[in-house]
Amino acid sequence: MSRKTFNVKQVIFSYLQLLLAISCLITFMGLRFAYSQNTDAKMTKLSVQTDDLITIEVTTLKNTLVRGDDIVINYRIANYNKKTIFLVSEPSQPIFINEDFIIELMKPVRLPDDHRVYDYDLIKISPQKVYKGNLIIKAKYYLENKDYDFSIAKIQVGFSYLFDKTNLEDCKQATYVRPCFFELYKKSKSLTLGNFVIEIKKS
Repeated sequence: MSRKTFNVKQVIFSYLQLLLAISCLITFMGLRFAYSQNTDAKMTKLSVQTDDLITIEVTTLKNTLVRGDDIVINYRIANYNKKTIFLVSEPSQPIFINEDFIIELMKPVRLPDDHRVYDYDLIKISPQKVYKGNLIIKAKYYLENKDYDFSIAKIQVGFSYLFDKTNLEDCKQATYVRPCFFELYKKSKSLTLGNFVIEIKKS
């Protein structure tokens, strides 16, 4: 084999290597661009069914808000049980921001506390019936937290219900409510749905 033929083959081999390297680089840059464009999907609707055949559906009207807007959570509760249930509603449902900066609309029924006022409503939902409502997180709850700017808000929503409201009908008028708290805690079932993710943009 002549030296000239060997050099030609070497040049062709080097050229092919260069083409392969360029092709790999283009593929890598394309994949990198594609993955850099990937974002997490935001959940705007959650639906669960309990072992009691109670379906709870929670939705957000918007997954993007302007900073200073209230956050509105809509819910729908369907009773597919053969028995009537009572949704436990607390007019001033507590809002808590935990250490992970998740905004929690806390479950209405919590451990009994003698320092709390019994202010629960028991909303009747008959078999095969649906109840709809909404919960509002006022903007002040995330605006006043100076540790985090809440450009992205993660939200959890708690619910409680029961089947038997015996001994609870007159609790709002009672002067001594400790037995009412314990009765409610013992009879109710609770669950939490989340996380909803809402983007909060600066105005």
